[in-house]
Amino acid sequence: MNLPFDSSEMIVAFTAGGVWLLIGWMFVLGAAMGSFLNVVAYRLPRGMSLSRPGSRCPACGRPIRWYDNVPIFGWLMLGGRCRDCRAAISPRYPIVEMSVAASSALVAWSAIGPVAGAEGGESFALDPLLAVFRLMLVYTLVCAALLEFDGGRAPRRLLIAIFVAGVVLSTVCPDVRPVQSASESAWRGLYDSGWMLAAALLLGALAWPLLLEKAADDAVRAGTARVAELALAGVFLGLGAMAAIAVFSPACFLATRIAGRFWPPAARFGWAAALVLGTLIWIAAGREILGRLPSVVRGDQGMTLLAAGAMVAVLSIVGRLAHSGPASSDRA
Repeated sequence: MNLPFDSSEMIVAFTAGGVWLLIGWMFVLGAAMGSFLNVVAYRLPRGMSLSRPGSRCPACGRPIRWYDNVPIFGWLMLGGRCRDCRAAISPRYPIVEMSVAASSALVAWSAIGPVAGAEGGESFALDPLLAVFRLMLVYTLVCAALLEFDGGRAPRRLLIAIFVAGVVLSTVCPDVRPVQSASESAWRGLYDSGWMLAAALLLGALAWPLLLEKAADDAVRAGTARVAELALAGVFLGLGAMAAIAVFSPACFLATRIAGRFWPPAARFGWAAALVLGTLIWIAAGREILGRLPSVVRGDQGMTLLAAGAMVAVLSIVGRLAHSGPASSDRA
């Protein structure tokens, strides 16, 4: 295979009706993925296998029947209770499944665009590689968010593996994200990934006071993991997206900490959850956001980082002044 690979060779055309069928199919697929991520968040910290045994009721230990294990609808049909022992099943399961389903449909929508000059009616094209690339990022961040919600943290091996996968795919297929360098080299995707990592370290350093947790014994490791999660956004979405997400996410993170003073469960939503929200905002409206920026910021890497860095630094300072630490997030 010649490098770089042109992902336009994989683009699939759809009619308007076909687009809605595709988005619906991605919603169903996302619901199933949300169910799996619920399993990962429960079993991974406990050192359990992700595949065996099958899903069981935590109260009575009996296997969940396949028709009760249908994402979203299974919980609704059971009324939120185990069929055998009638123990309550947390509404978190359908909420996560619905959220991941909606996120998957949004990512699919973002990878679809109209075909210019199409004859015989309106036609649309899907870039499947772009959709898969973005879904990898969203699913990884959702998994990290669920683990943080339970007081844990995404394993470093998971973050490293996804980061490497993002670097490799963006090197082989550099058109799956905005190209930052002017080089026509086949390895420009690798060069861009290095630039994105450096930018994430800079933005992470500015956000460091907000990322550290006073109550955590391994606060530095936790802060480093959060910078790594920000770097993932850059590798998968590009510099402009990472700069915007680096502003959205600290603002969301700070909002949960302030809300946690009045409603303690809100403090359980960690940095990864804020990154998920920032990423979805960018995927949904990134082009519009980028188009509204002044041209001097939009067209220059240095100015993009300078603007984002200034806002992140302000947010981190405000964050340290506004709250005394998210200790409750790890103890709920």
